[in-house]
Amino acid sequence: MEMKKIFLTCVVLALGLVACDDSTSANGSSGDENPAEESSSSVIPSEVEGSSSSVTSSSSVESSSSVVSSSSEKSSSSVASSSSVKSGSSVADKANWAYLNPSIDYGEFTDARDGQVYKTIEICDKENKNCQTWMAQNLNYAYTGVAFDNGYYTSDSISWCYDDDPSNCATYGRLYTWAAAVDSVAIYKNYGEECGYGKSCTRFSASALATAPVRGVCPSGWHLPSNAEWGALYTNVGGASYAGQKLKANTSLWTSYSGVTNDDSFGFSVLPAGGRNYYGYFYGQGDYADFWSSTDYEYSSSYAWYQSFHYNNGYAEQDYYGNYGKNNAFSVRCLKD
Repeated sequence: MEMKKIFLTCVVLALGLVACDDSTSANGSSGDENPAEESSSSVIPSEVEGSSSSVTSSSSVESSSSVVSSSSEKSSSSVASSSSVKSGSSVADKANWAYLNPSIDYGEFTDARDGQVYKTIEICDKENKNCQTWMAQNLNYAYTGVAFDNGYYTSDSISWCYDDDPSNCATYGRLYTWAAAVDSVAIYKNYGEECGYGKSCTRFSASALATAPVRGVCPSGWHLPSNAEWGALYTNVGGASYAGQKLKANTSLWTSYSGVTNDDSFGFSVLPAGGRNYYGYFYGQGDYADFWSSTDYEYSSSYAWYQSFHYNNGYAEQDYYGNYGKNNAFSVRCLKD
């Protein structure tokens, strides 16, 4: 965590502080400073939903909590890069599934918006109660065609593939600003409309989210988890102090570190997707995984709560701090309603 904060602080000092505005207007500029960035053509999400079927798990995991595969549902058509160019969902599916826990019997869910298939997992506490059904992979839905301009860097999208490389979307999913994660342009619901950097919205307070979750960029029937729901996941797997070890994928994609072993015993399979800062630079792939929550930080409209997993420790951290403001782009995991 300290390495990331120091790095991004140095970037800010070098380039000078700028006024950041998480613009979510579809009428904003679509010009990119980086020629490798995505095209300005848009993807219009569809609200078509699918049917569901039940998948029963027969697997068990050695741990104090329970893991059960989730029910599958129908739902999407994948855009694998930062542009609106579509890729076959089967390619992305197979690239991602290779890093799941082979001893877990997963459920499946198909996102009706683009046809992508996600593995799902139900994780309960040690008494097989307080269960949650999560996607076992990062969301890879292309929330594009919306101008992003923070006063320094302009792009035609508020979600990206790491390094603008479609193969990274296939493996790690997409990276979203907080405004995109909460659906700030109200494509699906108006809960997050015009919320983002510099704007506090009571709909995203901890108390409001406790009674009514927000769908955000997730498919219908799923939602962007709150900070409290992430905390409940950590409790189910034995506490935040062990959550990194229990939830990170057992793969060489993670930078190795002496004394740290990722056993992925619950099949949650966190991959080191890295992130994208508000100057348009990608960083941290192999070292970090950060996930947005739907919870606004109550003391500053610049920040929202996120979850952080590092290569060099075995715990999970809940944070909101400093340079990791809402204009940065992190991964998204969806939780079933």
